[in-house]
Amino acid sequence: MLIVADMPLKSFMRLFEADTPLQIVALGDTAHPSGGYVNEALVSHVGQVSHLLAHPYDFAGLVHLEAVVAQLALTYQHERYTLSGAAKSLARLTQRIRELNTEGEGPRFIVLAT
Repeated sequence: MLIVADMPLKSFMRLFEADTPLQIVALGDTAHPSGGYVNEALVSHVGQVSHLLAHPYDFAGLVHLEAVVAQLALTYQHERYTLSGAAKSLARLTQRIRELNTEGEGPRFIVLAT
């Protein structure tokens, strides 16, 4: 398991290549301009990371997310991202976090637990 501190969803998705498959199972966001709360229907067309990154909404009010990305289970709840799956895949993500933090572009990833 890998737990990462809160950051904007699109910034978090920098961990993955643009063509990485993404299946969003559940989503809850409370700040959508259409009137507040929206669910996973908003992103029903999303099939890979690039589709989410290209979405016009920034998910500023994200309160819940359940997804499968790169064969890892991803959950966002209580202002933290939790990834679970194969140890080798999680180790690769930990390395990717180090690389992105070293590059200094975008928000820094803060790992809360591994």
